[in-house]
Amino acid sequence: MVTRLMALVKGLWYSILSPVFRLAGSGLLRFTRGIGSTFRQVRDYDWREAKLRDFRFLWRFAKRATVPVLIAGAAFYLSVYFGLFGRMPPVSALKALQNHTASEVYSADSVLLGRYYIQDRTHVPYEKISPDVIKALVATEDVRFYEHSGVDARSLARVIVKTLLLQRESSGGGSTISQQLAKNLYPRRKYRFIRTSINKLQEMIIARRLESVYSKRQILELYLNTVPIS
Repeated sequence: MVTRLMALVKGLWYSILSPVFRLAGSGLLRFTRGIGSTFRQVRDYDWREAKLRDFRFLWRFAKRATVPVLIAGAAFYLSVYFGLFGRMPPVSALKALQNHTASEVYSADSVLLGRYYIQDRTHVPYEKISPDVIKALVATEDVRFYEHSGVDARSLARVIVKTLLLQRESSGGGSTISQQLAKNLYPRRKYRFIRTSINKLQEMIIARRLESVYSKRQILELYLNTVPIS
């Protein structure tokens, strides 16, 4: 029954909603660029010369835009969460994660005969990883790693305002270690529109699920055994 329902929903999506979202995506891109231009004007505006009508206009704009933005954001989140842009890994799949490691063949007298692998990797447990490596990783990639549950709201807000709206490329990234792990485990897909937004939201959802399944130590162990570091 659930499979039929999902097939019906996906059929509705590809036949009706997908073209609508495609048009909305191009409109959203123009809207984001317009908002970014507005933010830069606000940033450079001399507020000492502002008049009361300027603030009234901003207030009216905020009231009118809030509800449509919230509705569009909720619809976008639900469409990604329920897999309309691609199936999301369930918690059961995340619990069974295994990295590709090399298989070793030994003779009867314990002599290594050869190694067979897709990726030549040897798993290193958390206890054997240097504490300095852990500290350096957290300090450089995710300074609030031990404080959030997969998504760092402060870093996310900084990216939205400074990188997307103000176009400051040097403001830094907003992905947490858990989000980077999600990206490494499930490579990004290619979409025709708003590709980055879809992939980012998918990584956030997977990161939250990873944090619900694994401890912080286990996430660090998975990350360091997944990402090539040299």
